[in-house]
Amino acid sequence: MKRLIYIALIAAMVLIAASWAGNLVYYQHSQLPRTMFLKHHIEAVRASGYGFELFYLENKQETRKLNRILIPELPNAKITPMPDRNRYTHQAMGSMTVQITDLDASEEQTGDGETIIIHTVQGYFSDGSIENMDIGEVRLYTLPTDNQESTFSSNRSSASSNGTGQNTFMALKKFQLIGITSAYLNELGDNFSLSIAIGRKLPTESDIASYQSVEETPLNAISYPISINKDEEFSLRYRFNQPLTNSSSGFADIYQLLIQLNFKPENGKNAVYSIMIPQNSDLSEHDVKRIVAAARGNSE
Repeated sequence: MKRLIYIALIAAMVLIAASWAGNLVYYQHSQLPRTMFLKHHIEAVRASGYGFELFYLENKQETRKLNRILIPELPNAKITPMPDRNRYTHQAMGSMTVQITDLDASEEQTGDGETIIIHTVQGYFSDGSIENMDIGEVRLYTLPTDNQESTFSSNRSSASSNGTGQNTFMALKKFQLIGITSAYLNELGDNFSLSIAIGRKLPTESDIASYQSVEETPLNAISYPISINKDEEFSLRYRFNQPLTNSSSGFADIYQLLIQLNFKPENGKNAVYSIMIPQNSDLSEHDVKRIVAAARGNSE
């Protein structure tokens, strides 16, 4: 009898040890090897008042916390840490909001207006350590002063969490749209769609304007130049189809596009107007698990 009790106790202890070991293995595999930024693809204007946001993931039980960052290309930028924007089972998402200042946007700093490309930042951690951290890519443009005010005005805009949005403008004078560009359009491919629709003004006897919307033209089917007459509306409609987590790599891609409208007013010079289109940065629990699995796979 004592022998049976002894065997039962040993078996129970083995089961407890196996359960503890299993939980430990599960916990270890649910942890990021280190704090990491998501893979950003950002376009922004290098001018005072403009900025962008960088998102990162770290383990909730991490003792070595990311406190702040420094961007060597923007030494005077105002950077605001926002930890715990979202919390998940084992990780937390934080962000660093970057605001460009006059000192980094001055003519002395911008030089001849070349695009600045940023791939890494310096991370400062709670244990006093400093680490160069990959962020993907941020492209900062020094654009000519937007002078669309006398050519067209923004009527309304809308955006949805499902990745769709629209910007509508009213032409104040006749002009030609001669191009629509962004650095990441080719990279996104079918994962981002953009189209233009023009509302031709109809003759009416009332004081209320009436418009006839022509069929939407996808970006890859547009034939430039497009002539838009005074008092006509034109709309840019877009949809992000890009999933946050890449199905092949498991890493999360965050896009912020700066759509540049190149146009020429009647009897005027070529000009540029920019529209910022950010992607929804929310991650699901499933997204985070895939990111952790991919990060651990690349670190082992």
